[in-house]
Amino acid sequence: MEQLVGNSVLHLDTSKVETYELHDMQELVITTTANTANELVIKLVEDMDLHCKIQLANHSQLHILFDNGAKHTKLQIEADVQLAATIKIGMYELSDSEVQEKVLVNLLAEDATAKIVSTSISTTKKAFDIECIHHAPNTNSDMNNFEISDAKANYDLRACGTIKKGAFGSKSHQMSRILTTSDDQVSKATPVLLIDENDVMASHANSMGKMDEQHLYYLTSRGMDEKQAKELLTLSYLLPISEVFDNEDMRSEYINKVRSRVGL
Repeated sequence: MEQLVGNSVLHLDTSKVETYELHDMQELVITTTANTANELVIKLVEDMDLHCKIQLANHSQLHILFDNGAKHTKLQIEADVQLAATIKIGMYELSDSEVQEKVLVNLLAEDATAKIVSTSISTTKKAFDIECIHHAPNTNSDMNNFEISDAKANYDLRACGTIKKGAFGSKSHQMSRILTTSDDQVSKATPVLLIDENDVMASHANSMGKMDEQHLYYLTSRGMDEKQAKELLTLSYLLPISEVFDNEDMRSEYINKVRSRVGL
């Protein structure tokens, strides 16, 4: 793990798998080189107001996960994705922190692709504003959000897919699942689709509510106690964060972190 102190620029000119821990930082710039594939974890370990600018070169890949362990965090991510480049962004928000995060991805050239996955457990205020804008033909975006709202949670999500005129053949999909574990919480999800082109595909799907009693009954009838059954169902909400990575070590690390967080 490398530590970055102060405003920093990461130029990824070769493919790598790396973890960075940020300190005393307001701006982080990340650029890729054509035909490289990188997988990064960015750890936020202290309170900060961070602006992260990402620029993907043609035919490059960047899988990046922001792992927030601070108490108060403001995070703004802007990514520009060029020809046939792919970005995956993960937001790992399983701490008790207060969070305000904004993600904007611009798909600027043909065959640019974005996938965004957020997982969060809320006992305080967490707000997410996520948008993918399709500027070019045959671009693809997928936004998946998973939230567990415990007592005292105030969770607010806005997810927006925008397809500009001329971005024909593009696909914009989003899905949000919110599990509420208490009546003493406020959760809101606002899906938005802004479409200015005919030959496209776009969809959104939302679900919000308490644990399915039939699922609980099935698991307890197979020998689990109620606590174990609830922990297993909770785990299923959070594990998709591991899909940000292709690297097996990274994927296993975050599967284990999620399992530990829910008590399994």
